[in-house]
Amino acid sequence: MTRWFHFLAAVGFLGWNGFFLVSALSLPASASRGDVGPAELPVGIAAVGMALAVTYAAAALLGREGGIDGALSIRPLIFALLFAGVILAAPHTGLAVALAAAVALGVVLIDGTAAILRAGAAGLGAWALAALGFGGLLGLPLP
Repeated sequence: MTRWFHFLAAVGFLGWNGFFLVSALSLPASASRGDVGPAELPVGIAAVGMALAVTYAAAALLGREGGIDGALSIRPLIFALLFAGVILAAPHTGLAVALAAAVALGVVLIDGTAAILRAGAAGLGAWALAALGFGGLLGLPLP
């Protein structure tokens, strides 16, 4: 891949994080004094993402972005599609079930079908974290 491809990828990453930052700053401020408010974590994520994007762009322009030997893996795309599927399936199946299925499929994708027991355990753990942890203990409404 050429350094211009990496530079354009960095610019796209910077644009995405800029959009994320603007969206985070539009969240309402906290009502109580000393509370961090709902925008604190998203603003931090966007700031770190923008710093990484600037570093990536500088490395690309200097020709130090690093190379990839061999063919590119399709696994990152499949993982992105898995979790896009979680977002689309959550209103219909519930977040806990959709997340559990995606985690289990992700384990199978990484370790192969021989790890089906591990995939089931990981999926069950993801379900327990979402349903019991966030839904039950914290009382957060889940779709």
